[in-house]
Amino acid sequence: MGGERGKKVVVLVGPAASGKSTFALELVERTKTDEGDRWVRVCQDVISNGKRGSRKQCVRALQAGLTQGLSVVVDRCHVDPGQRADFVKAARDSGAGEVIAVVFQVSSDELKQRMLGRLNHEGGLNGKRGVAVCQRMLKMMKPPTESEGFTKILYISNEKDRRDVICDHLCADRAAVD
Repeated sequence: MGGERGKKVVVLVGPAASGKSTFALELVERTKTDEGDRWVRVCQDVISNGKRGSRKQCVRALQAGLTQGLSVVVDRCHVDPGQRADFVKAARDSGAGEVIAVVFQVSSDELKQRMLGRLNHEGGLNGKRGVAVCQRMLKMMKPPTESEGFTKILYISNEKDRRDVICDHLCADRAAVD
């Protein structure tokens, strides 16, 4: 498959309720131009006609996005290298110019508050069950490394970081985000 060397693939890394979906949706929305989308969001929670799908479906959607000339943001938890490997390989094989990990750093207490306050999240994860899932994810979390094939690893722990990552690393036009 041929992609465009200038296109980026962003692999989001963080437990449920860390802000990945909000970030991905904002990135896609804020980088739209009069000519159309510049980014596509790939989310396992909704990839199968609005329902949860498979990792394979997400990999195929990543490849399709690059083939269409779009940059791709992969909205999954990716808590360990094994969960990230298929996406990094597909991005490389499809000609992505950069493969970037964006790591969401949120305290356990903040994740708990967010999860308890969630209503109707597209992934269906909220409440006490969601808190338990978050706790398990935090224990399993292995931060990404460049040896996995990432060209860059960026970290988000607050709103300023979020804006800076979108503006300085993913968006050609800072004014579109400010």
